[in-house]
Order: sequence, then structure tokens, then C-alpha cells
Amino acid sequence: MSVRYAIRGVGLAGGFGSGEAALLTALREGMPPLPTVEVRRDDQLIAVPAYLADPTPLQDYVARSALRRADRFSRLAMLGICQALAGADVDRERLGLIVGTGYGALTTTFKFLDSVIEEGDALASPMTFSNSVHSAALSNTSICLGIRGPGLTVSQFEMSVHTALLSACQWLAQGVVDAVVCGGVDEYHPMVGYCRDRYFGDANQGPVAPFDFARQSAVVGEGVGFLLLTRDDGPRPVYGYLDAVQSGWLGAETPNFATDAVCIVGADGHAQCGSAYGRHLPEGLPVTAYAPIYGSFPASPALDVAIAAIGLKHGKLPIYAGADMDVAGRQISVLKIDRDERYALARVSS
Repeated sequence: MSVRYAIRGVGLAGGFGSGEAALLTALREGMPPLPTVEVRRDDQLIAVPAYLADPTPLQDYVARSALRRADRFSRLAMLGICQALAGADVDRERLGLIVGTGYGALTTTFKFLDSVIEEGDALASPMTFSNSVHSAALSNTSICLGIRGPGLTVSQFEMSVHTALLSACQWLAQGVVDAVVCGGVDEYHPMVGYCRDRYFGDANQGPVAPFDFARQSAVVGEGVGFLLLTRDDGPRPVYGYLDAVQSGWLGAETPNFATDAVCIVGADGHAQCGSAYGRHLPEGLPVTAYAPIYGSFPASPALDVAIAAIGLKHGKLPIYAGADMDVAGRQISVLKIDRDERYALARVSS
């Protein structure tokens, strides 16, 4: 898809905090010491760092009484969606919503499974079940915010966010909607911590070193990022434009980088995936990564795309523990490569 679309709003939250100001503070001043989560290893409880997001700021947008039935996964998603919609004049009858997620509602899913094991399927909570499906965030958000356009949940693990963006472009191109809120969300659950400890052991301790491809340094995280997209038929957007989205397999093709591009890569400290970036990025291409402020989780490209849009707004892409990169008049490519060398690329520009 190569017809560009206007980015009218951005929302994001993660281990760095909530919103654009918290993001820029973390990038320019560094991250404080991370909180830890407990992971059981044999007969011991091991403390490991984790990038945890706080959905509490959602109360600034939605009354607490309206959130009684929304689980934490839905609240995280809703926080990013509310931020993306803040101040936007959109017809919610013609507003679409697309949510990308790798893990889905983990906490509620395991809570429901525990109730089935303990009480039997006849006594399992129907409310817990309804919130355990991947589309729970979409449903709860649409109800709370009065979004009446079409909705879609995409679950393609690390490719979920780019696939969601591609679907949003198709909806806008076909006139299905006038605007789309599109992005991704994932939450932490102790089962993720347990599995990662079984796979990687003490390599989970960090710090995240996204470009040290020979070392496993990923630290588990969670977070949310959303964009408000419209057709390019209104005022010039402060967050720039989504120019193109593409995906494929690196064994058969090469991502289409613009010659003037800056590239944000999804290298998050996983050595197996990370080495592919070193092999396939064009020589001399300016590259940065943001895993050191949000950690490792499947929907993290949503944060990369949101950060790219914020960089376009300011004309400078903030770099973690480094000088800002001038992006005036340049494209920003957001690239994710998975362990099977499938790739997804989104290009944005001002």
C-alpha cells in the first residue's frame, strides 16, 4: 500500500510512563531503575527487571464507573486510544478501530483457565471468559468511547502492528471509514516471565543492548501505541504521514528503504532475531532502536511507529542517551524482523 495517509493523533504508554512528555523525558534523561517481577525457578523466586506500564492515567479520559468491567489489557489499550483521539474532531459513527496484539489478554485468559480447572467449566465466569479473548480490548473500548465504525483485532505475533496498519490503509482507501485508530498493545503476565526464564535464564537481567547481536539481553516489557489515521484531504498533520506499509520474507525480497531514510528497528535484545538486522540493513543507513525504554514484547512496533510520528512533529527524532537526529524532509522507516526472517516495514514522513 503506497498511498499516504495523515497521522492526526498519537497515543502511547510503556515502562517509560504515559504520553509524549513522559517518552521524551525518558529518552533525554534516561530511565530510572526498573521495577522487578518475581519468577519461580525450581524452588526459588528470582527477581528480574521488567518494563511495566501503568493504565491509571486512563481515568483522565474515562469515568472510573465506566471501566468496572474492563480488564487491565483493555485499559492499557484504551489509554493509548484515548490519547490518539484527544482533541480530534472525528465522527465516531465513521471511525474504525484496529488493535494488533501478540499475546492478547493474558491475565484474564489465565484467570479464566484457573477458574475452569478449580471450579469446572459449568461454574467458570462468563465475564472472565468474555474478557479473555484477543478482541476484548476492541470491544471494551468501542463500548466505552462510543466508537460505532467497524473493528478488527489482528494477532500475527510480532507482525501484528504492521498488519493492522496495512488493514487501516485498506479501509481508508476503500472508503469504509473516514478515520481509523490503529495500533497495538500487549501486557505482562507471570507466565511470560516464567517462559522467558526457562529459555534465557540470567540473560533476562539486561540491560537491553539492541545492537549487540551476539548477546541475549532482552528484558520483558508491556505497552501500547496507537495512531489516528485519516485520508490526506484535510489540514497538514503535525505528526506527518504514513507513506507505505509492506511485509514479506527476507529470503525472497529486500525491504524498500528510501534513500534519505532514517530507520527505527525492532531489535530488542533477542540475539536470534537481532542478527538479521545486521545482515539486511543497507550500509550507511542511520539506525536507532527504542527497546531500552520499553522492553521486549510482540506489539512493540506500535511504540516505534508512534515515536516516529512524534519525531516528525518536532523535526528531530529523539535518540536514547544520544543527540537528537534531524529528520526534517526525511522519511523514517520502522522495521521489524522476526526469528523466521519475515519482515514488516512502515514508512512515515513529514
